[in-house]
Amino acid sequence: MKKNEKGFISTLDAVFALLALLIFSTIIFSYLQKTPDINDVFVYRQAYDIMTVLEYTNFSNPSSVFINTPSSLCMRLEVYDSSMTLLSTYYKVNCDVSNINEKITWRTFIDGQNFRMAKLAVWRKEG
Repeated sequence: MKKNEKGFISTLDAVFALLALLIFSTIIFSYLQKTPDINDVFVYRQAYDIMTVLEYTNFSNPSSVFINTPSSLCMRLEVYDSSMTLLSTYYKVNCDVSNINEKITWRTFIDGQNFRMAKLAVWRKEG
């Protein structure tokens, strides 16, 4: 009789493990299949494009780049040195300095002989 009880416990353990795996897999795949919000995609795409323009201008005059962006977008650019010390911050005019819904993108670049990092936060203007 002991031999049959061990088989029952092993089978029950396997059933619980498969059930847990099924639940876990369902949660993971349902999270991965969510479609992104089109507004978020637009903001990220704009952020990458703005960073590309800033890189071509060597981040020399961010304000002139900001002026040529859509008025519905707000942004903040922070430039750091290689030790992550904040060197400068630029804001788009007529925008708040930050927003809870801002999207962040980073870019590295060389300024003369110095390695720099740029952090661009972009968000839609509310109101």
